Amino acid sequence: MQQTNFKSLDDVYSFFAKHGEVNLKTMFGAYGIFVDTYMVALLNDSTLYVRSCEETDKYIGHPEYKKYAYVKGISEVQTNFHTIPSELLQNEDTAYVIGKAIFEAAKIAKCEKIASMKDPKRLRDLPNMKLSTERLLKKSGINGVADLHSLGTVDAFKRIQQVNKSATMTLAYSLEGAIQGVHWSVISQERRAEIQQMVAI
Repeated sequence: MQQTNFKSLDDVYSFFAKHGEVNLKTMFGAYGIFVDTYMVALLNDSTLYVRSCEETDKYIGHPEYKKYAYVKGISEVQTNFHTIPSELLQNEDTAYVIGKAIFEAAKIAKCEKIASMKDPKRLRDLPNMKLSTERLLKKSGINGVADLHSLGTVDAFKRIQQVNKSATMTLAYSLEGAIQGVHWSVISQERRAEIQQMVAI
């Protein structure tokens, strides 16, 4: 069975570009594929290995399912990335659903990793911190983790609104998650309502 092959990097960009800014970095003997700083996949010899998530784990046992492994010293290291059936990507709607699920899993994985860090030093190390968010914060005069924590969610968001009138409440929740060290989706409805009220003042 043919594995999930891509004829060019343009194919990879097309698959993930609907979910954010795509960047590549050499790692593990392959290309690491990042969407808004979140690692979503590996590309090796034209074969795509996506991050494991609930949506892609449905295909464990499929003939095309194969985990990516690399050699470190004398040992083989298994990663959390694997191939998926090639026919799934031939349907645009299915490909979108799978790409989104992979992206969400990558965000949660990064948040969990950051939450385990005692003291993140850089804005980019915080949960929910997309490149665009980091740029907005710095443009607003918020240059580091200490600045963000000192201002708090509401004041930081109001500063961003001064340089970007179209900033949404999702961004405010992302800032709250960054400060709390969690993914924004777990911010309680009560806290969200509280932030909305304070932003409106």
